[in-house]
Amino acid sequence: MLELIRRNWWTVSLRGLLFAVFGLLVIRDSQTMVSYSEGVYQAFGLFFKLGLMFAVSGIIIVLAALWSRRKEVKSWWVLLLSALPDFILSGYVLFNGQKATVYYIKIMGIWIVLLGIAFLLISLKAKGLRILLYILAAICASFGLIVFFNPEFSLFSVHGTIAYFTVLLGLLIFSLGFPLRKLGLKSSENETGIKS
Repeated sequence: MLELIRRNWWTVSLRGLLFAVFGLLVIRDSQTMVSYSEGVYQAFGLFFKLGLMFAVSGIIIVLAALWSRRKEVKSWWVLLLSALPDFILSGYVLFNGQKATVYYIKIMGIWIVLLGIAFLLISLKAKGLRILLYILAAICASFGLIVFFNPEFSLFSVHGTIAYFTVLLGLLIFSLGFPLRKLGLKSSENETGIKS
């Protein structure tokens, strides 16, 4: 598993960058919204961007999994499985735009909670970064549950909040990739006694 992390640290950073860009695009759109009808039009653009973000994220993971398989890295299939939530959410958002508009808050809540679970699972193998990963998991899980279960949120009041959170989370995930790379290198040095 550590070999999988070491070889694919860049996917973590790339996905973080993708999330941050998505958040910035949503922030830009929410600042130009003038009327309710304009807000509804922008909401459909938001769902297209959201679906596209999930699709690109899933493609990045699949490519990393196939590359790992080619390099004969054990547990490459774990990466492949981790792309499923991204593709499911992407398909739902892109092909059910009207329903996605209604369930946007729930979708984002689920996505953020899933990120928290992913951080928790990674922390089981990445001992050197365990505290940081626990913090990220707790932040994601708590914010995702607040978004999912808070009836006070509406589409237009929450998407700015989610956008700022996504930018912050994206930058944290982006920066997490580099220590994951070093962690994998340290573990391979300890196992073989040779620097990679």
